[in-house]
Amino acid sequence: MEGKKLEAIIDRYIPEEGPPRIGALVKGEVIGKTDTEIILDLGYKCEGVIPEEEIQNYPELRKVKIGEKLEGIITGREETGLYRISFSIAKQMRLWETLEDSYRHRKRVKGVVKEIVKKGYNVDMGYGIIAFLPFKESDLEDDIYGRKRLLNKQIEAYIVDFVKNKKILISRKQVLEEELQRKKEEFLNKVKVGDVVKGEVKRIKNFGAFIDLGGIEGFVSARDITWGREKPNEILRKGQSVKAVVLEIDKEKEKVKLGIKQLTPDPWTLVGEKYKKGQKIRGKVISLTSFGGFIELEPGVEGMVHVSELSWDPSVKKPSQVLKEGEVVEAIILDLNPEKRRISLSIKALQKSPVEEFLEKYPPGSIVKARVVKTKKNSVTLQTVDGNVEAEMKAEDISWYERKDPRKEFKKEQEIEVCVLGKKEDGKAIMVGIKQMEKDPWERIAERIKVGDVVEGVIKTVTDFGIFVEVEKGVEGLAPKRELLLKRDQNIKEVYKVGDKISGLLLLFDKEKKKLILSPRLLQKKEEEEILEKYTGGKKGVKLGEMVGDIFNKKNE
Repeated sequence: MEGKKLEAIIDRYIPEEGPPRIGALVKGEVIGKTDTEIILDLGYKCEGVIPEEEIQNYPELRKVKIGEKLEGIITGREETGLYRISFSIAKQMRLWETLEDSYRHRKRVKGVVKEIVKKGYNVDMGYGIIAFLPFKESDLEDDIYGRKRLLNKQIEAYIVDFVKNKKILISRKQVLEEELQRKKEEFLNKVKVGDVVKGEVKRIKNFGAFIDLGGIEGFVSARDITWGREKPNEILRKGQSVKAVVLEIDKEKEKVKLGIKQLTPDPWTLVGEKYKKGQKIRGKVISLTSFGGFIELEPGVEGMVHVSELSWDPSVKKPSQVLKEGEVVEAIILDLNPEKRRISLSIKALQKSPVEEFLEKYPPGSIVKARVVKTKKNSVTLQTVDGNVEAEMKAEDISWYERKDPRKEFKKEQEIEVCVLGKKEDGKAIMVGIKQMEKDPWERIAERIKVGDVVEGVIKTVTDFGIFVEVEKGVEGLAPKRELLLKRDQNIKEVYKVGDKISGLLLLFDKEKKKLILSPRLLQKKEEEEILEKYTGGKKGVKLGEMVGDIFNKKNE
């Protein structure tokens, strides 16, 4: 029933003295009961009836017995002369009074969370009275992903805003905060430094973990979680139950510092004396992860064998392909650092490398067949047909003449011939190339030209600092701006065009650094000097301009 209608009925409330009237709150004795109605003796030779719909909506009415007293509001009169009695409105009235009293005297109330609405929940307080519980007041922290967990659950709350018959605003958060504070005070008064406590991991950070101790949160720093160097998220998980030693308590700030590693003595103090790099060990596999396996050398001392150190077989991608928890294995110590509590192990170090076996059979310079496994922008991963050894080819090793995109040049499973270049730096694969199957163009041209020669080429690029000239396919040189035939007011990009042929004197040639510098200016100077020598017979001091003038004068004589 709407608030205003209910208010109107309450305002017409008539005391129990005298015959019943519409709107009166009455109490009657059950004198008759069926599945569809309950008959009440209201006194003054008057009787009332509670209708079927109320019996169906309120299960407690189905349990009443003859002789029991029930309270209700008279809402009208039947044609039979019986007064219509509303059990629910009466209960609603009484409940509003109870809720108002709880609001004024800060008493806890109970309700059932019925549905999620905009910005909060609707909570059924009973008999059709709905309270609103905002999301921010529903828990200590609003978990937007876990809001449904409160649905259909009974909660305790405080009323924080109340308008009778109209509005109820409640806060579950305040109840939880009270409970939290009570547990916190109890903990601080009971626990002391050195005690071992139990808790649940609530949050994990790079710098440590927060542990719920039941009413108060304790903090264990990363360095106090383990004797090892593992990160907190490698040791702990959210929701995990843990034990810890209380290291410090600050009652004023309500802070508790914990230590987990202090529960056990440090097992690494003698590791440096007992184990050496390169030593073969036997140990039990105690756990497997996606990146490797942990092997217990002795209680409290573990070494880690990375998945890359399990086998030379490139198909081994998971530790579980080689290792099983509980089995005893042999390994070589690759690295030992007691200070950092790290021991790196290798199982494949006990085996012969397939790469080394392959290179013994096919030394650098050999031509072999390989299948394309994967292409990337800058490289190709292959597998040799003979030996199934992993090979890598860089994009720059495809062609001497231009940089090619491996993704466009090759297809997966394509079989190609490659030249063996050697072992990859990490020793896990061989390096191969295609361009090495023919001679380096810089090596070829080095056999034909030398510094001082006249070299001809085609302009490929024009820049503000000079022009790049292709001397032959795969070989480009630079003609710096200072070495070009330019007048003071000429623009380099107007004089020289891409595709034009150009010649110059070779000033520098370094096949190792692949550097070549040309000078058209010096070539012109050389040609002028050769002309002078031809027409002057080697006479010194004569300039080309004077010689041209003499020739002109002779023609005009």
